[in-house]
Amino acid sequence: MSNIVEDLRELADFLEKKPMLSCRVNMSNMSSIDINATTKDEFLELARQLGKFQKESLENFYVVSRKFGGIKLDVFSTRQVLCEQVEVGEEEVEVPDPAVKVPMVTRTIKKYEWKCPESILNLSDGTRYD
Repeated sequence: MSNIVEDLRELADFLEKKPMLSCRVNMSNMSSIDINATTKDEFLELARQLGKFQKESLENFYVVSRKFGGIKLDVFSTRQVLCEQVEVGEEEVEVPDPAVKVPMVTRTIKKYEWKCPESILNLSDGTRYD
């Protein structure tokens, strides 16, 4: 496995010496570098190491990002890693009933929400996590 820091430094040194190449580099394919945190502690430590960052909560992921010019460094992890899924109730929904020609019956299904620890919820945009 190569060292990403050395590779980026080598690329930067090369492009610095070749201004005709560097002004033509298309950053659309390299707009972000992603780091997947596989544990809650790792995510929190990586967020702390970013210093100032922006936080984004997506459908199944939490992402903390820091921009370096046109490149964004993203640290992300899934809700399954960072949070606990808790049952918060039940709701009735219509579902198909294969035994009847009009295949709709009402069933009660469990409802779930994600309960995230304060250490994740208190990460605030642009604020250092300590």
